[in-house]
Amino acid sequence: MLGSKDINIESLDTKKIDGIALLILRVNQYGHTQSFLLDIGWNAIT
Repeated sequence: MLGSKDINIESLDTKKIDGIALLILRVNQYGHTQSFLLDIGWNAIT
């Protein structure tokens, strides 16, 4: 999905806090990525 939008993932990490899974991404186009993730229904948090 992100690659088709010319977004490169520079690093990826996961965490689990109180039963909630977090996916932590470092990308080359921060604003574009956040908008894209929100548009597809993800809770993108900065």
